[in-house]
Amino acid sequence: MIRTVSWDGRFAEEARRLDPEMLLEIRYHGDVPEGMAAAAVSGKRFAGFGLLRKSARFWDLEFRGIPGRPDEAEASIALLEALEQHFLEHRNEDPEDRRGLRVFIDEKAEAYRELLEEYIFSAGEKMLVMEKELREEDAVFPEEGEPTFREMDLRDAALTEAYFRGCAESFEAPNSREDLLFRTAHLGARILLRTDGSRILSAVTVWPLEEGVWATENVFTDPCSRREGHAEAVLRYALREIRRQGAKKARLNVYENAKTAVRLYEKLGYQKIRRLLEMTRGEEER
Repeated sequence: MIRTVSWDGRFAEEARRLDPEMLLEIRYHGDVPEGMAAAAVSGKRFAGFGLLRKSARFWDLEFRGIPGRPDEAEASIALLEALEQHFLEHRNEDPEDRRGLRVFIDEKAEAYRELLEEYIFSAGEKMLVMEKELREEDAVFPEEGEPTFREMDLRDAALTEAYFRGCAESFEAPNSREDLLFRTAHLGARILLRTDGSRILSAVTVWPLEEGVWATENVFTDPCSRREGHAEAVLRYALREIRRQGAKKARLNVYENAKTAVRLYEKLGYQKIRRLLEMTRGEEER
């Protein structure tokens, strides 16, 4: 029988083997408050773990049972219920927090979708996972002139503030400072920029996901400089940089309805490899 316990680190080694990034998030991510993680246990054996992470509009749910184990589904359900309880306790303590719950699932995971619907989650937008094979031509890059390309130094307060202003102007729900700090400090992320003097024209964040595969995420362009090729330019720069670091593939997620962005990624050689479905539950649906 599966039971859940609050995360206390006792299953850290088993969790690292199952999902090392989620374990790092529990330990170091500023948007994962203490008490917002749980482990699933069968007898004395580790059976999975999960967390709740704050984002701009939601509390994001992540949880995993151990693939291939007979109790994988039971562990997932137990973790969902435990994390839902943590969420409800938080809402009682902080009724001003109007964020709901969100989880992304594979579009083809019908059983998973039906389970979430039983917990009053509704299907929302679809997100594409796109991937590009890096080739020799991705290492070729025009001679740099003006505007210039550079890596952001988080010690540069003015540039960092400009970056977050750009994020806020470009994304409906921008990533937090805590998320940026986590990715740079613990995942080896680099923020690559196209700049004109002190002005950021476009940006992309890259980091290693797995052997030979790098993320190319959080692409944005200064709203006053759109349709001038800056997003394409900074992405081409990023592809060259990650190829130099040994990447064989680049991967990103993008909402399917972001047609302009999807066309750009396809132009650069990204292909759709699967769809994710955003499942959400509003605060009023508790």
